[in-house]
Amino acid sequence: MLKEWAYAGTFFLWSGAVVSHLIVGDSPDLWGVPLMFGVCAIASWALRPADRRLPHTQLRRHRPTDAGFVGARWRESCPHAVETSLRAWAVSLGLLVALYVFSVLTLPVIEPVMYERAVELGWINP
Repeated sequence: MLKEWAYAGTFFLWSGAVVSHLIVGDSPDLWGVPLMFGVCAIASWALRPADRRLPHTQLRRHRPTDAGFVGARWRESCPHAVETSLRAWAVSLGLLVALYVFSVLTLPVIEPVMYERAVELGWINP
């Protein structure tokens, strides 16, 4: 249940940022990034594996037929759910490492560009 609220909070955070930028009349290059993160949060919530969903939020094909058939008994009856979970963790960690390496390699190139953009927007004084 806590994860569901975390997804909701993430959605409210990023959608609020987009609305705030729109209200003050910012250009799309400023509100596009929060919009992208909001879309990623929605996609993450919608595409999460069946074993990470609450029973009443699962699709019918993934939902156990017996109402009392939840928790450990459901996991025992679905061994592929544990395999999917391990695969999901491996893919997530691999993607995280790849993004970290990408950010470390591109940081020296991006830093001057971001500095110029911050001066242009008036966020910092040269």
